[in-house]
Amino acid sequence: MMILILVAFIVLIFVVSEKFGVTFAGAINICAKLIYALIKQLLTPPKTYLPTAIGFADGTFYPGEVEKVYDGLSELFDGLYLVDYSTHDDDIINYQFKFARVKNDLKDLDLYDYADKRALALLQQHIHKHYNIRLSGNISSLTLDKNGLVLHVARTAKGEQMNYNWRIHQRQLLHEKSNKIKKEPGPIEIAWDKQ
Repeated sequence: MMILILVAFIVLIFVVSEKFGVTFAGAINICAKLIYALIKQLLTPPKTYLPTAIGFADGTFYPGEVEKVYDGLSELFDGLYLVDYSTHDDDIINYQFKFARVKNDLKDLDLYDYADKRALALLQQHIHKHYNIRLSGNISSLTLDKNGLVLHVARTAKGEQMNYNWRIHQRQLLHEKSNKIKKEPGPIEIAWDKQ
């Protein structure tokens, strides 16, 4: 068996050398890289996907399903609707929403925290109802701006780690923004003495 593999490797080297017009040493290098990549591919376990791809059935995307799951966010945002979705390296699905205005008087960091927790709870309820599994608190995160939000939903363990890091980053930015607003001095008033 080992001799057969060695003969096949030598034949492959000669074919590569003739086909690509490289030296014998170059052909060995190309074949070794090819075999290494093949073995690495065979030994790498396939990605395990979480059942978090909402709105997909038979290769078709149904935006109404996503809007139904996240309908609970309409208590925070007036006129919330789904605009688009995208994926990031098959690890995260991004659902982009728009809204007309924020319904309450929560400030940036408080609004972010409440919306993030609400979106996470809605997703976890949906997944538990349909698949009877419980997911971690890093299964989703969000990006919030003045008239839209993007929900980042993890599909893999790597996506969960990305969400964790993103949430920390967003909270730091909002915390710095709120501290900057508090530290800005008001207008300077000069009182002139009449003498």
